Amino acid sequence: MTAKLVLLPLSKGESRKLLKDSGNYPQNFEPGQEGIANLPTAELEKAAQAYKRPRKTITLILPKEINIIELDSDEVDDEIPVRDENNEVIYSKKYQDGSIAARVPLGRNESTGIDQWTKISRALCEVSLHKPIEGGKVVIDLLDSADNRKLKSDTPVDYNNNKRPSPKSGDNDKAAVASLGMRKSAGDHYVWLDGQLIKAPLGREIEIQDGSILSLFGVTGLSYQIKLYQDGDKKKSPKKKSPKKQSPKKRKLNTPTKNEETLIK
Repeated sequence: MTAKLVLLPLSKGESRKLLKDSGNYPQNFEPGQEGIANLPTAELEKAAQAYKRPRKTITLILPKEINIIELDSDEVDDEIPVRDENNEVIYSKKYQDGSIAARVPLGRNESTGIDQWTKISRALCEVSLHKPIEGGKVVIDLLDSADNRKLKSDTPVDYNNNKRPSPKSGDNDKAAVASLGMRKSAGDHYVWLDGQLIKAPLGREIEIQDGSILSLFGVTGLSYQIKLYQDGDKKKSPKKKSPKKQSPKKRKLNTPTKNEETLIK
């Protein structure tokens, strides 16, 4: 497999500890930016229940060869969880613009397992794992802040909507790029990334890194740790929660099976 991105659910305590250990836990912020402070009393208990309910571990996958439609059992056992009530697995596909990406909307939906608390929108944001295009250069389509009808490319931003230079093309000939795009306008959500409330407008893609902490409701509420695995990485994937199951063998498009080879002979 070329690349994989894992969204690992965290409790509020786990998220707070990781943010503090990395120096990203905010020292000062307005209570209204947390989200929980704006809830009526009747909603506080619902929020507490939502935090305790199990959520799915989400895995985005970019196969090494785009013409492989299934992965063999060894790869599944070692690297990829089985899709079940604890795990959501999403493979990449090719889009009309030529990009190849695996994408997942985060919110109250089947992919996350968040299913009861209606204060969480069905799609707050979208996490994407994609391959660079245009000769190995990282390209992210962005809405120009001066003209919302125009698209600008290769202009990643941080959580405060400050433009960031793209990584050097030489470093991205083979690497996959992970990014976050907002589905809600700034001021209409409480999504935080690494201890910062996201203020980027709709259409802006924020590059996310291995180890980042993404929270859907406040600094630590309904949070995930980002685990990014590139081809050749030596680090191991998180342990799976589900038992192993028999998986189909790897097969390339237009490649005959053993039975078909026998008939040909």
